Amino acid sequence: RTGAPPPHVPSGGWADQVQWEKGDALDAATYKHHLAGAGAVITTVGSPPVPFVDYKLQFKMNGDCNCAVAAAAREADVPNFVLVNAKMPAWLKSVAEGYYDGKKASEKAANDFVEGRSQASAAVLQPPLIYGTRHAGRTPIPLGIVFYPVSLVMQQMPGILSSVRSAAPGVFEGFLHAPVSAHQVATAALQHAMEPAAKGQCTKVSAEDLLAVQATS
Repeated sequence: RTGAPPPHVPSGGWADQVQWEKGDALDAATYKHHLAGAGAVITTVGSPPVPFVDYKLQFKMNGDCNCAVAAAAREADVPNFVLVNAKMPAWLKSVAEGYYDGKKASEKAANDFVEGRSQASAAVLQPPLIYGTRHAGRTPIPLGIVFYPVSLVMQQMPGILSSVRSAAPGVFEGFLHAPVSAHQVATAALQHAMEPAAKGQCTKVSAEDLLAVQATS
């Protein structure tokens, strides 16, 4: 983070209520002073699973960054930790190994965060495809136009999708799930940060759990 709002975020409104800070997820020294007294940390660092991209780069973006944040939060005795991770099919490891291994390492870091801490909690959100409005500079790309209808259709056929996943789990498990909105993921992350499901353990939040979330404005 550069310490400034993204270019597509207009001044005024909610953006003025955010304290934007410069920091490097891999360098705890750039943000650990903000962790003292914090009630929760939410980390969403990651890159897309582009096939056959350099392993070290993908592992750094999807693993090392989140692991460093989790370790720093534990060291600062932050009570609650939320990781926005991903629902992944097993075959993804063969085409985007750095992404897959990085996500698994991040999940382990969330489990390590609560180890030996009876009053701490962690949650690992496992969304499938996430839709919302992305931005290329200031240009909006409304992914919801395509994926919101897809999500609605897929939600009407849970039995069929479950049967297909069960018939060929190596191919479809972790893959054939209805897309979820960015607002649902954000709402779930806030809920688990502010009202943890359970103390002393790491809770996995499934794609189905995320679909059930009523997004806040």
